[in-house]
Amino acid sequence: MASASKEKTPQETKKEESSVVEEKPTKKTTTSVVSKQKKVKSKETIKPKLAKVMAKVDEKVKNPLKNLQLKNLIKMDAMVEDQLSLDVYNVAFYAPKDIYLEQLNLIDNRLIYADKTLASYTDNDIIGIKARKLGIINNKKQQILIELEALKNG
Repeated sequence: MASASKEKTPQETKKEESSVVEEKPTKKTTTSVVSKQKKVKSKETIKPKLAKVMAKVDEKVKNPLKNLQLKNLIKMDAMVEDQLSLDVYNVAFYAPKDIYLEQLNLIDNRLIYADKTLASYTDNDIIGIKARKLGIINNKKQQILIELEALKNG
C-alpha cells in the first residue's frame, strides 16, 4: 500500500485531496475550496507556455545556479510583458476646481511697521547698549596699555 502511494503523480494526489475536501462540505470550507480551485485553475490556464519553457530549461541546464537564474529571467520577462504601462493612466489625481472666481482683489499696501526696523530695536536693547559700552571701555584700555608700553620703551 505504501509503495502504491509513492508511485502516484502529484496531480493524482491533488485530485484525491480535493475529493476528500469536497466530501465534507461546510459553508466556510466550500467557499475557501472553491476560491482555491479557481485560483489553481486560473494559474494553470494562464501560462502553459511558460511551464513548457521552464521544463526545457530544466532539461538543458544542469547547473542549479544557472538554472535558477534563467528561470528568474524568464519569469520576469513574462511578468513585464503582461503588465500595462503606467503612462496609460495619465489622469490628474484631483480635478482642478475654481471656487473663488468672483472675489474682489483685496490687497493692503499699507506699511504697518514703517518706522520700526531691526536697527532701531538693537539700538534700544539694554544688553546691546551694555555690550557697546564695554567694547568702548576695552578699546580705551588697550590704547592706554599701548601708550604705557611706548613710554616704558621709549
